[in-house]
Amino acid sequence: MEQMITTFLKENNINLNGKKIVLAVSTGIDSMVMLHAFMQLATQLKFVIVVAHVNHHKRVQSQLEEGFIKKYCRDNGLTCYIKKLDFSDVSENFQAEARKRRYKFFQEVLEKEDAPYLVLAHHGNDVLETIMMRLLRGSSLSGYAGMKAILPFYNHIIIRPFLKALKEDIEKYQQQNGIIYYEDQSNEEDLYTRNRLRKEIIPALMKEEKNVHLKFLEFSQILNDASVEINKIRDEFIYKKANLEVDGLSFDLTDFKELSLYMQTEVLYELLKNYNLGKANIVELLKLINTSKANVEVLYKKDLTFVKEYNKIYFYFKKLTSKSIYIVIDELKEFKVNDTIAIIVTKKTADLVTNDNYVCYNSNNFPLVVRSRKPADKIKLSQGYKKVKDLLIDEKIGILQRKNVLVLEDNSHEILAVWGIKKSEKLKEIKEKDIIVLMEEKTNG
Repeated sequence: MEQMITTFLKENNINLNGKKIVLAVSTGIDSMVMLHAFMQLATQLKFVIVVAHVNHHKRVQSQLEEGFIKKYCRDNGLTCYIKKLDFSDVSENFQAEARKRRYKFFQEVLEKEDAPYLVLAHHGNDVLETIMMRLLRGSSLSGYAGMKAILPFYNHIIIRPFLKALKEDIEKYQQQNGIIYYEDQSNEEDLYTRNRLRKEIIPALMKEEKNVHLKFLEFSQILNDASVEINKIRDEFIYKKANLEVDGLSFDLTDFKELSLYMQTEVLYELLKNYNLGKANIVELLKLINTSKANVEVLYKKDLTFVKEYNKIYFYFKKLTSKSIYIVIDELKEFKVNDTIAIIVTKKTADLVTNDNYVCYNSNNFPLVVRSRKPADKIKLSQGYKKVKDLLIDEKIGILQRKNVLVLEDNSHEILAVWGIKKSEKLKEIKEKDIIVLMEEKTNG
């Protein structure tokens, strides 16, 4: 294994002289063999090993493993970082959340130790398993390519020096060197697809071709090279056409439909990569995007909301909520609606006000009410009464704005205005208008 490491470093022009490297060690056979092999090279290649171990608290032996790696590192003079993870707040997609938290921990260790490299113990069998898992589940082109031997990781680099090794090579090295390790009992369960592939499908492939893992590595490299070219088109669309915000993203439907169906899929995979979506998820989202309905809002996952408003597509990284508003207007002053909207009531100083955010009124007819709209609301127009809901559709008001539309009603519950959209004909019947009721939208900064 030492020779495989030195060959890998040489082929990829990696010089560890004088550097710290972080090894992700689970105490399983793969990572313990990796740790042992790197320890044999540390003095010769003049690098310092730092161990990072994650305790997921999902198995009884997790505490034993943590204690074992602590003692092992202490006995061998190695710095060891331990991360205890609590998943009591995770109700679904445990594997994706666990991976996210593991890598966040690894990043923290890399930064604290000023180490350029994170070393992972994945080997050739893992390459086979990962590619086949993604073929079964569906993925993007780069996803189908599986694991990369070298991968940028924030301001650091992930390296996997054992991708050309087989599991049997790992096991042989362990036996020769008497390396102690802990076996993850879940690996013996046939409940998981990966384990069925590991125990049934991969051995069958290896009977056909002993070096099948090298064939898969070649396949992986071809897909990676192709994905680089494809990603240029994908990333150009995202850079030029998508609006990325902290809590969501958006793009125009017209621009999106100019892409091929394949490229649309790749764009969605990239934009929503943090959600670990499979091919079936992407197909569902494409159906929502291409629905004939002009307005759609769907809580797709507990923290991912899809919205279509006419020619605009939105993805919000949260559940959208709206607060019910009910404010009594009974004097001349400013009434705060929320952080961005205020109702300002002042004396009337001009005869002509045409803006839909203004209403001229008689203060003797107080109180007025500003409130959220209701399903049965109607407003009087020149052609007669019309449902506010239908008015919003006719005016092509998007579904998100509809949820937050405010109405102004008088003391007999007659709607005088749909703020910012339409005023009622009832306002023409009001005499001696002496005040102006203004809805003011405030911008940040």
